[in-house]
Amino acid sequence: MEGNKGMEGNKGIEGSKGDDVGCLAVSTSQWIDIMEYANA
Repeated sequence: MEGNKGMEGNKGIEGSKGDDVGCLAVSTSQWIDIMEYANA
C-alpha cells in the first residue's frame, strides 16, 4: 500500500520543475520495490 503513496509523486512532477528529479527518483525506487516484491 505504501507504493500507492509513492505514485503520488507523479502528481508532484506536474508542479515545480525543481522537484521533478526527487519525486521521480522516489516513485521509481518504490515502484521497483513493488515489482520485485510481486515477482518474488
